[in-house]
Amino acid sequence: MHEGRDVETYRDRSGEALLELCRGGDPGAWEEIVVRHESLVYSVPLRLFELPREEAEEVFQETFLALLRHLDGIRNAGSLSAWLIGTAARISKDRLKRARRRARLLESLEAVGGEKEVHRRAGREEAELVERALATLDPTCRELLRLRYLVQPPASYEEISVRLGLAVGSVGPWRARCLKRVLAYLRRNVHAREAAGDAAGSVS
Repeated sequence: MHEGRDVETYRDRSGEALLELCRGGDPGAWEEIVVRHESLVYSVPLRLFELPREEAEEVFQETFLALLRHLDGIRNAGSLSAWLIGTAARISKDRLKRARRRARLLESLEAVGGEKEVHRRAGREEAELVERALATLDPTCRELLRLRYLVQPPASYEEISVRLGLAVGSVGPWRARCLKRVLAYLRRNVHAREAAGDAAGSVS
């Protein structure tokens, strides 16, 4: 922590002076820049994109990490706010797109598995569980699901058949088998986590 007089000194500095101090590695100047723009940056994911608080915190961190990498390119403090807003908006948009793609995949899992509560019970770890599930698949399954659900626009069956060397008529059955494998992984992990939670509750 900085002494009170040091904090006051940073608060009195102009934006240009703070940027210059940051380029020289001054942690107090960096802290002051973050404090000055905290509300502004948080407003982008929370208000403009309506992301949950956990996602907004990650957008906030990624935005200031990007600023740290690009400090040398920002000489005018007057443009800093616009740069932060633009960067936070780009990161938020990317996260929103990824969430929508995962939602498409999860909707297909529901249709195949018939258990509409599996991905909802995964809670905040849903995205991580899906990524882990995809990582357990063989390369053909993993790439098929990626092409069909996780890229924009989604690949057609014809495009997938060419990319993966599969007959067009076999892409649908392949897709169903791959989705069932992902669903089985999600079921196992969600059930295991719930069982562990119940056990912890009984101990306490």
